[in-house]
Amino acid sequence: MRYSKLILLFADLAKSLPSSPFVSASHWGVIVLFASTIIPGCNSTTDDTHPSSLTRWPNDIERTSSPNHGHEGALQLVHFRRPSDSPRTASRSPEQPPNEPKASVNVITPPESATIQISAQGRLQPLGGIVPLSSLPGDRIASVDVEVGQSIQAGDRLITLESEQAKRLEIDGVSLKIADVRAQHQTQLRDAELAVATSQAKQVAANQQRTQAIAAAARVQEQQGWIASLERHVQTLERLRDDPLTKAAIGSLELDSKRNELRASVQSLAQAELTSKHAIEASELAIQQATELNRNATASREALLAANPVATLEKQIELLQIQLKQSSIYSPLNGTVLQIVGSLGERTATMPLIQVADLSKMACVAEIHEADIANVTPGQRVEMKSAALARPIHGKVIRIDRSIGSAQMRSPNPLSRSDFRSVPVWIEIDSADTPLASERLQLQVDTIIFANAARNKLDSSRSVR
Repeated sequence: MRYSKLILLFADLAKSLPSSPFVSASHWGVIVLFASTIIPGCNSTTDDTHPSSLTRWPNDIERTSSPNHGHEGALQLVHFRRPSDSPRTASRSPEQPPNEPKASVNVITPPESATIQISAQGRLQPLGGIVPLSSLPGDRIASVDVEVGQSIQAGDRLITLESEQAKRLEIDGVSLKIADVRAQHQTQLRDAELAVATSQAKQVAANQQRTQAIAAAARVQEQQGWIASLERHVQTLERLRDDPLTKAAIGSLELDSKRNELRASVQSLAQAELTSKHAIEASELAIQQATELNRNATASREALLAANPVATLEKQIELLQIQLKQSSIYSPLNGTVLQIVGSLGERTATMPLIQVADLSKMACVAEIHEADIANVTPGQRVEMKSAALARPIHGKVIRIDRSIGSAQMRSPNPLSRSDFRSVPVWIEIDSADTPLASERLQLQVDTIIFANAARNKLDSSRSVR
């Protein structure tokens, strides 16, 4: 009787369990199993027909294996039958002691070739992502040039803004200014060329003048020889005049004439020497001036040739071209228009006006539990299901992100955990399933990654080495 209170306690517990909606048949099995291990008589070898003995549970039990998803094992659930329900109990000999039930949970290790199925939630999206396009705030939409679902090419205009016309007018004004500045520059360049030519001509003239001055000086030197001869003739006449024997032969007029001629020649020679000297000096000065003028004119011409007077205006044109490009929205890729947010006449802000994407390649980003990420490797096959899809779609793992964070997608199962940490895994969808996947962007799907247990074990051993 010392266990009577315990028996009554289990009886009360058994009465309260059926009222709970969460109690299943397995709970009953656990209760009976626990009772059989602690209450004497439940596992004794007394006769089944003894009225004072407690009912003994035979070894005739049912075992059903339930896979423990995501792990290399299976949990056995044990369901007991009463002795009267088992046909093998009646055939047992009285001498053979019955097998006692054992409260044990066996973990069955699958073979090395078994496949691990890793379940997770994923979201369908273009492999290159969805590209939102916006403009500078404060502008206004002048026209929407595409429609939702339209195929586009890189560089196609999608939306035109009102600032485009103003930017085009500014560009035209600066272009006219550039043309005027270039015309003035050409005029200055021609003037510089003319100045160079003039200075070169002056150099030639100065050199010729110097040559003439030098020639004149040479002729003056020739006159000095004639004057010296004339001086000797005058001296000879004077000696003859002073000699008594020849005095009568030399007239006074002749001597005076020669003396006047000599005096005039000397004066003319002095004047010629001074003139030739001044001419040489003047020609040399003219040469220096012409050379300096030519140097300045040449430097001015070279500076005009090297200078770009419209550089600032060209930079202004480049800036206006950038602003003009920003005054319209162009497609950066070959793809499809997904959504148009802006409307005609609406003021632009920081929000995107249009969304485009390349739907030729689709992907699924799955949130894998951090405890299962060791079993995921690129190249593994993946199956994706959703009620919004006509059939399952398939793909393969192409990338595993390094960052770990909280899961963003909640499972449709209300009993599943949502506070676990996950790793984003990128799955490229097969080309045959890409058209179906592209019809449901941002769709949350159930993903199953098929991982080979033997291969993962081998990869893990290699990484440890």
